Amino acid sequence: MRRPTKESRAREWRRSQYVVKRHRKARRAVFSTRSREARQRPRRASRLTVVAPKEVRFHGGQGTRAVFLEFVNKVNTQLKLGGAVRLDLRAIEVLHPCGVLLLLSHVRNWATANPGCVTASYPSDEVVEQMLQSVGVLERLGLESRATVTREEVTRWFYFKGDSVDASPITPFMQAAKERLGVANQSALYDSVVEAITNVTQHAYEDDVLKRWWMFASMSPTHVLVSILDGGRSIPGTLLEKPGVKDQVRQWYWGKKKTDSRMLHAAMGGKSRTQLCYRGKGLPDMLESTKVTADSSLAIYSRRGVFFCDSTSKREEHAQMKDPIDGTLLLWSLKTAEDSQE
Repeated sequence: MRRPTKESRAREWRRSQYVVKRHRKARRAVFSTRSREARQRPRRASRLTVVAPKEVRFHGGQGTRAVFLEFVNKVNTQLKLGGAVRLDLRAIEVLHPCGVLLLLSHVRNWATANPGCVTASYPSDEVVEQMLQSVGVLERLGLESRATVTREEVTRWFYFKGDSVDASPITPFMQAAKERLGVANQSALYDSVVEAITNVTQHAYEDDVLKRWWMFASMSPTHVLVSILDGGRSIPGTLLEKPGVKDQVRQWYWGKKKTDSRMLHAAMGGKSRTQLCYRGKGLPDMLESTKVTADSSLAIYSRRGVFFCDSTSKREEHAQMKDPIDGTLLLWSLKTAEDSQE
């Protein structure tokens, strides 16, 4: 038998090492793929208790919005992981119209997309329970109505909802506002609110979805308060569909990024998509009424954009939020005293 030479032994050793390296590389690829798939695969989470904020409010400073959005994001994250959520509502002490409308919208979305996965405890505060019961939040969360709505803090608010242009549900509020505002101012208020609702149903949603809107309204001794929310495509998302708006926006913000705040600022004027001179005037009319009426304000949140006008400080500004909201939230406070006109 021929004895292997030094060169042949070296060649066999290199061949064996090549085979070993290929085998190790293949094993690493298999384990790497498995670990990557395991990392990407969402784990099914158990039930998580999320404590609601002490003050349910969105309109205000950045810190106020951050508290509310942190609460919402915790619920959204848990539901995306496939887990269940229990909302602890016992900590709520103060409700604001903006917070109630947004909470109602989120609860509706959670209950629709994840049936049976979101439950809640009854609020500890009597007024909070009556308010959440009257607007249907507790029912959406599977809680029975056990309170009798008698508190003045709740009954003085008018709550409306709809999915069409029909504005007849707001008639009771407008009848009550006529005594406080007078016929002329009440007519202007009615026209602006109806125009805002019409814009929601005609522009905010796609044609094949339910065009839902919610509204809170109330009267104090000196002010009329109106809050409207929709869950549509937002004002920045639909603004460029208006005829001639693209050229106008390009002229105003030439060389600048078209942020939601700038688009929202541009939406305070212009003609509507329907080409009618009396259409698309809801927001501009509200803004004009706010400017000429003392101690009045108008705030609009849409996607990441914020627009705010205050007649007392004569301040009108727009800003960009870090986190977006679904749809558009409008908050209007209009003074009704006889000496309010400047």
